[in-house]
Amino acid sequence: PRSLNSAMAAAGCNHLQLRELVRFSVAGDQLRYDEEGRQLLLLRHHGFESVPFGPGRDLAAASVSCPNLGPVLDVRFSPAPLRWVAVQRSPTDLELRHLDSGAVHLRQCRPSRAARSGRILAFHWTGSKLCDLVIVGTWGADFFALASKGLKLVRSVSLPVSWSIYSHETRMVLLASGKHDSEIHGMQVQPSGIIKAPKFEVALPPVPASAAPTPLSPGQHARSLRRADLALVCLHGLIYVCHLDGPSRQLVLYQLFRDFVVRKHTVALPSSELAVSVVDSLLAVHCLDQDVSMILDLRMNAQQPIIAPLPIGLRPGERGDHC
Repeated sequence: PRSLNSAMAAAGCNHLQLRELVRFSVAGDQLRYDEEGRQLLLLRHHGFESVPFGPGRDLAAASVSCPNLGPVLDVRFSPAPLRWVAVQRSPTDLELRHLDSGAVHLRQCRPSRAARSGRILAFHWTGSKLCDLVIVGTWGADFFALASKGLKLVRSVSLPVSWSIYSHETRMVLLASGKHDSEIHGMQVQPSGIIKAPKFEVALPPVPASAAPTPLSPGQHARSLRRADLALVCLHGLIYVCHLDGPSRQLVLYQLFRDFVVRKHTVALPSSELAVSVVDSLLAVHCLDQDVSMILDLRMNAQQPIIAPLPIGLRPGERGDHC
């Protein structure tokens, strides 16, 4: 029960502790984490602020503020030693701005073959010498290298895409396609080239007849896979795709190899609201509606936590009503 979890958390019995980093209250502001640039980003309609945050970053370091230069839909900072920031200004326009010289390059997404126009879904700095930036759109994915006059196309992948996820640790982007967005295409930036991972299908649980708006034939699914349902992680040097199957209350792990994908582990969970994170190749599974975290080590036991699940807590003196 939550009352018991709260008491245990107050006593300091937890695997995960939350601490306050940023306060904001302006309606419409969005707080995001930029994995590549290791920045906390506060996005406003016509500006943004960033605070360095992540391994090896000092929270007291100087932040970057960029107000009143036009609409801001998303922001990504390049990894060191590059000094670029990419700002999405519209569904089709990306602006690259050098933090020192102020040089600006503009990039407009290209039309897709299946529609009159495409839109940007995501973009990521890779920190690779081969490819600096990947832009994902409804048309597929484009991989670019920085050049003196802007971006130089290195490789392009064309397919209808609904959404994507990216892991900077693995330099891999997953593209969701297909009728139910459950057909996953992977691309990984390696020193030797941009490698296409094997395509695979994420198994979706059938919708109960009582919950379906219209009759479904056997094996048919009304539910589509969401971006929040997948996580891309690296554990003990191996790449896994985590399917956070809330309706079935389970975590399914697919292991990615160069030539094939294996559905490797299935873990039963007590929650339908799930999230995951990784610390030292340990997989932390957060049951959000239960306020509980559990720790899995796939080398020891993929089916059971290596230590008893404990409630999610706040650091002493922290308040729970601010982000």
